[in-house]
Amino acid sequence: RMASAASLARRRVCALVLSRAHAGSGVCGSHVARPLIVDPNVYVSRSEISTSTSVCVSSSGSRSGSSRRAATEDTPGVLLRDFLTSALYDNTHGYFSQPDVPVGSFPTPIAFRTLLGADDYNRVLADKYSKLTKQWLTPVEIFKPHYSQAVARYVLDVYTTHDLPNGYPLLVYELGGGAGTHAVGFLELIRKQAPEVFRHMRYVSVEISGSLAAVQRKEVGEAFAGWQGERVSGTQSSEARGVGQSNPESPSVGTSNPEKSPYAVQTRDAADRFGWGETQKQPCFVIALEVLDNLPHDKVVSVDNCWMETRIVAITNNTTDTKDNSEYAEVLTPVSDLLIERTLRAVERASAQKSLFSKFVNFVSGADQKVRYLPTGSAKLLETLHNALPNHRLIAADFDSLPGVRMPGVSAPLVATQTGGGQTSDLQSYLEKVGQADVFFPTDFETLRVLDAAAAKKSPDQDRTGEFKPKSQVTTTRAFMEKWARVDATATGSGYNPLLQDFSNTKFFLS
Repeated sequence: RMASAASLARRRVCALVLSRAHAGSGVCGSHVARPLIVDPNVYVSRSEISTSTSVCVSSSGSRSGSSRRAATEDTPGVLLRDFLTSALYDNTHGYFSQPDVPVGSFPTPIAFRTLLGADDYNRVLADKYSKLTKQWLTPVEIFKPHYSQAVARYVLDVYTTHDLPNGYPLLVYELGGGAGTHAVGFLELIRKQAPEVFRHMRYVSVEISGSLAAVQRKEVGEAFAGWQGERVSGTQSSEARGVGQSNPESPSVGTSNPEKSPYAVQTRDAADRFGWGETQKQPCFVIALEVLDNLPHDKVVSVDNCWMETRIVAITNNTTDTKDNSEYAEVLTPVSDLLIERTLRAVERASAQKSLFSKFVNFVSGADQKVRYLPTGSAKLLETLHNALPNHRLIAADFDSLPGVRMPGVSAPLVATQTGGGQTSDLQSYLEKVGQADVFFPTDFETLRVLDAAAAKKSPDQDRTGEFKPKSQVTTTRAFMEKWARVDATATGSGYNPLLQDFSNTKFFLS
């Protein structure tokens, strides 16, 4: 393992085997005795599952055949990313919409300096998990407030260097803000170290889960109760406030006067361009901590040197054709989706730019190179951000690898359900226990750099990913924290520092 078992409780791995989808065959998930979260366009019997190979994108990236094979009404099912979007984020049955939210927290920060060393740290963390329900803890929660304060110091440094001299107020968007812990730690540091910046700033949480949005409002609202009177009065422009007009039902928290609160929650999908309203040209920061791993992906499979896209269908096993009594299956069709094509090109270019050592590591890892999971959710989010917020700076932290993955394919996900005490149970496939399981992917940060650079161009449908070098940078979490955190606050008696030494399989993306 690349990190301790205790800190990777959310990422705990047993035997995960994702069935491959081969041409002409379906791969089935377990029976689900609940309403279908995704309504695949076509319900089929097992005998009807088949794929077509007449036109496809070759594994070298070129298209064979004379014309694009467009998805039609006869195309079975839905793309994997659409299936995962509903499985994770459906308002009623999605994993992140459960009343018992899957993001855990604890009221009292860990007193790291009183711990003897790594064993003591793991013991305390295990005790924290034992008190949780069906929840996992993120680095933000485990290392609060130090993790969030490090991010705030970085943002404050960049802001005071580049934006403050030009008269812009600080504007921050956080995507997928969990329990609101990061927002509290971030705002608290700005309030203490830069009170004038705090008086004029705006911090907007964009949260797709209604359950988590409610938790965030409560958490930040309670913290903000002690900060009133420190905000500037008067009216700011909507651009300076950074609150789009598309979601008026999400007011600022902690006060009846939105102008006196730095914080607001908007319940919407950050990847949906419509939700952002008009293009905002003000410089801003977008924070995404452990968000990329839960963004939907697509799966492509190389068949006869051609890439095939994966679609999910529901199979009926009885004569009544009841939708509530179905299994899910994967079928392959020739690539027809533009977003899949763009993302596949970025993956291949990033792969070509990798060092021989990185390629060797991928080879010895045993990942099936003919099966790839593409970060199409990340690609869509980046394209939306560059269109809606052309002067944004993205700060994203996530896992660059997941230990013990046994599912075939490059960047294959882990799938797990949770029980009380933070215990996890790994599943064989995302086709099982749909809406009850977490599905998370490793992030290929070099691919992310290529995708971000391509999204910055005005015409994302064009193949521009090879015309320029990405301007973003990637750094290890340890290097980021050594520069921006107060690392003495998380050191234990033996010198072991979990902020630097745990979660070693994570990185920061900075644009």
